[in-house]
Amino acid sequence: MSLVADSNVTIAHLGIVSGIIDKLGICEYIDRFIPKKRSHIVTPGEAVKALLLNCMGFTERRLYLMPAYFDDVATERLIGERIEAKHLNQYLFGETLDAIAAAGPTELFTGIILEILDNLLHGVLRLHYDTFVFYHSILPR
Repeated sequence: MSLVADSNVTIAHLGIVSGIIDKLGICEYIDRFIPKKRSHIVTPGEAVKALLLNCMGFTERRLYLMPAYFDDVATERLIGERIEAKHLNQYLFGETLDAIAAAGPTELFTGIILEILDNLLHGVLRLHYDTFVFYHSILPR
């Protein structure tokens, strides 16, 4: 993994993922969709960004181990200027995931996609949205 100059933290492939998330405005959209309710330093959008970065190499681990993953990762460069590994804890992620579940993950995902499509420079000629639902699982028998 590549190191940040004069530091012992890494960026490696996480910089590309972080840059794309920033360019697409995903964190800002999530912060508008799910307002911050507690005194965490990290916003819900930044928490989702941290979870996405976690998916790039530390999967199948418990949420309480998340600060250990971010110990040698340049969190201030990748997620936000004031964010340290200790801020990325199980309480933050648990509350963020609960807020997403309460607000509606499908609505959140659809909103993110529509926001990205609105901001594309070249526009879109066609849009396919899969709306198939398994009715047999929700109808009484």
